[in-house]
Amino acid sequence: MTVTTVGSTSYVFDAMLTADHTSDAELTKYPVQTGANASYNAILKPKVLILEVAMSDAIDAYKAGMWVGNLSKSVSAWQTMVSLQAARVFLTVNTRLQTYTNMLLKSITSKDDKKTFSGGLHMVLTFEQVFTSTVAQKQISSRPNTTNSNNLAISQGASVPNSVTNNYKLPDTPVSNFIDAPDLSNSYGTTESPGLWSSNNIGTIPSTLGAPQP
Repeated sequence: MTVTTVGSTSYVFDAMLTADHTSDAELTKYPVQTGANASYNAILKPKVLILEVAMSDAIDAYKAGMWVGNLSKSVSAWQTMVSLQAARVFLTVNTRLQTYTNMLLKSITSKDDKKTFSGGLHMVLTFEQVFTSTVAQKQISSRPNTTNSNNLAISQGASVPNSVTNNYKLPDTPVSNFIDAPDLSNSYGTTESPGLWSSNNIGTIPSTLGAPQP
């Protein structure tokens, strides 16, 4: 079993203890009036691969220069897997049953006990497939416009023609000629204090303002 990076760097573990392969398909569900779900399609879910591997410092690496960076090969194997996970690179995993592409290292677990402390590594790696897609940009115009590169998107100012302004121009006749405004002059005196209605000779409130009739 080998793990290969995008740059064609391969890593081979000393032993593969178990390999759990998972391939799922999810059925679409549409509720119908009979109270059941009707399925018209199936969606393939990402493949999941769980590997249980072992490393030992007592034997040499499968290939020279494969596990480097630490005096212990088992420690280097752990650090290499952590680095691949942090880099979030796509991996190709070769197993006996299938070769998986576009796999991301999702989880790394290791239990360091008395059997591995003296020079070994027991590690569980969880890989999950990533579906990639591309988005095509469709050109809808044979003359695309770019901001600040031409004047196609700039609104140019223009004066309003006289023929338009004359049709909507208000007449010059004063407003008083159209509105017969009443004379609002104070013919009943002012309400200065003291002595209300001081300019009124009668000294009473006019009937036009609500005074009672005699």
